[in-house]
Amino acid sequence: VWETSGVLTIPFTTRSALTVARAFREADPDGILVYFSEPVDPALLTLESVTVTQDGDQVPMDLRYNEDENRLRLIPLEPLRVDGSYTVTLSGDIATPRGARLGNGSGDRIEFHTSENRIR
Repeated sequence: VWETSGVLTIPFTTRSALTVARAFREADPDGILVYFSEPVDPALLTLESVTVTQDGDQVPMDLRYNEDENRLRLIPLEPLRVDGSYTVTLSGDIATPRGARLGNGSGDRIEFHTSENRIR
Protein backbone atom coordinates (compact mmCIF):
# COMPACT_ATOMS: atom_id res chain seq x y z
CA VAL A 1 0.00 0.00 0.00
CA TRP A 2 1.37 3.40 -1.02
CA GLU A 3 0.60 6.43 1.03
CA THR A 4 1.68 9.89 0.00
CA SER A 5 1.31 13.30 1.44
CA GLY A 6 2.64 16.71 0.48
CA VAL A 7 2.79 18.63 -2.74
CA LEU A 8 4.45 17.47 -5.91
CA THR A 9 6.18 20.36 -7.65
CA ILE A 10 7.05 20.09 -11.33
CA PRO A 11 9.03 23.00 -12.77
CA PHE A 12 7.57 24.60 -15.89
CA THR A 13 10.10 25.53 -18.53
CA THR A 14 9.81 27.41 -21.77
CA ARG A 15 12.18 27.71 -24.69
CA SER A 16 14.93 30.18 -24.02
CA ALA A 17 15.25 31.07 -27.71
CA LEU A 18 12.82 31.68 -30.51
CA THR A 19 13.68 29.92 -33.79
CA VAL A 20 12.53 29.83 -37.39
CA ALA A 21 10.86 26.45 -37.71
CA ARG A 22 10.60 26.45 -41.52
CA ALA A 23 10.34 28.78 -44.50
CA PHE A 24 8.77 28.49 -47.94
CA ARG A 25 8.57 30.55 -51.09
CA GLU A 26 5.19 31.14 -52.69
CA ALA A 27 5.20 31.11 -56.48
CA ASP A 28 1.96 32.95 -57.25
CA PRO A 29 2.06 35.66 -56.16
CA ASP A 30 5.68 35.98 -55.11
CA GLY A 31 5.94 35.72 -51.38
CA ILE A 32 7.96 34.19 -48.57
CA LEU A 33 6.41 32.38 -45.62
CA VAL A 34 8.41 32.18 -42.39
CA TYR A 35 7.04 30.01 -39.57
CA PHE A 36 8.33 30.69 -36.06
CA SER A 37 8.67 28.03 -33.36
CA GLU A 38 6.24 29.94 -31.12
CA PRO A 39 4.15 33.14 -31.11
CA VAL A 40 5.99 36.38 -31.81
CA ASP A 41 5.22 39.87 -30.51
CA PRO A 42 3.71 41.42 -33.70
CA ALA A 43 4.93 44.91 -32.72
CA LEU A 44 8.51 43.69 -33.19
CA LEU A 45 7.98 42.63 -36.81
CA THR A 46 8.92 45.76 -38.71
CA LEU A 47 10.63 46.66 -41.97
CA GLU A 48 13.73 47.34 -39.86
CA SER A 49 13.70 43.95 -38.10
CA VAL A 50 12.87 41.95 -41.26
CA THR A 51 14.68 42.66 -44.52
CA VAL A 52 15.07 40.92 -47.87
CA THR A 53 18.05 41.71 -50.07
CA GLN A 54 19.36 40.69 -53.46
CA ASP A 55 23.03 41.36 -54.15
CA GLY A 56 23.05 43.78 -51.21
CA ASP A 57 20.08 45.82 -52.47
CA GLN A 58 17.02 45.86 -50.24
CA VAL A 59 13.83 44.48 -51.80
CA PRO A 60 10.71 46.53 -50.89
CA MET A 61 8.33 44.32 -48.90
CA ASP A 62 5.02 44.29 -47.10
CA LEU A 63 4.83 42.22 -43.90
CA ARG A 64 1.79 40.30 -42.66
CA TYR A 65 1.82 38.24 -39.46
CA ASN A 66 -0.73 35.49 -38.76
CA GLU A 67 -0.82 35.00 -34.99
CA ASP A 68 -2.86 31.78 -35.23
CA GLU A 69 -0.13 30.07 -37.28
CA ASN A 70 3.00 31.90 -36.00
CA ARG A 71 3.53 32.75 -39.65
CA LEU A 72 5.11 35.83 -41.18
CA ARG A 73 4.31 36.47 -44.83
CA LEU A 74 6.73 38.70 -46.72
CA ILE A 75 5.14 40.13 -49.86
CA PRO A 76 7.51 41.77 -52.35
CA LEU A 77 6.21 45.01 -53.83
CA GLU A 78 7.95 44.06 -57.10
CA PRO A 79 8.20 40.56 -58.62
CA LEU A 80 11.25 38.56 -57.57
CA ARG A 81 13.73 37.79 -60.34
CA VAL A 82 13.18 34.45 -62.03
CA ASP A 83 16.79 33.36 -61.49
CA GLY A 84 17.64 35.34 -58.38
CA SER A 85 19.38 34.67 -55.08
CA TYR A 86 17.97 36.41 -52.01
CA THR A 87 18.68 36.77 -48.31
CA VAL A 88 16.03 37.20 -45.61
CA THR A 89 17.51 38.76 -42.47
CA LEU A 90 15.53 38.53 -39.24
CA SER A 91 16.80 40.70 -36.39
CA GLY A 92 17.60 39.40 -32.94
CA ASP A 93 15.16 42.04 -31.66
CA ILE A 94 12.26 39.82 -32.76
CA ALA A 95 10.94 38.09 -29.64
CA THR A 96 8.02 36.29 -28.07
CA PRO A 97 5.67 38.18 -25.74
CA ARG A 98 7.59 36.52 -22.85
CA GLY A 99 10.92 37.86 -24.11
CA ALA A 100 12.56 34.83 -25.78
CA ARG A 101 14.59 36.42 -28.60
CA LEU A 102 15.16 35.03 -32.08
CA GLY A 103 18.38 33.04 -32.14
CA ASN A 104 19.12 34.04 -28.53
CA GLY A 105 19.38 37.62 -29.74
CA SER A 106 21.57 36.93 -32.76
CA GLY A 107 18.61 36.70 -35.17
CA ASP A 108 18.52 34.49 -38.24
CA ARG A 109 19.50 34.67 -41.87
CA ILE A 110 17.87 32.62 -44.63
CA GLU A 111 19.42 32.45 -48.10
CA PHE A 112 17.43 31.09 -51.02
CA HIS A 113 17.20 30.95 -54.78
CA THR A 114 13.91 31.58 -56.59
CA SER A 115 14.02 28.07 -58.06
CA GLU A 116 13.49 26.64 -54.54
CA ASN A 117 10.08 26.24 -52.92
CA ARG A 118 11.12 25.09 -49.45
CA ILE A 119 13.96 27.30 -48.33
CA ARG A 120 14.36 25.92 -44.79
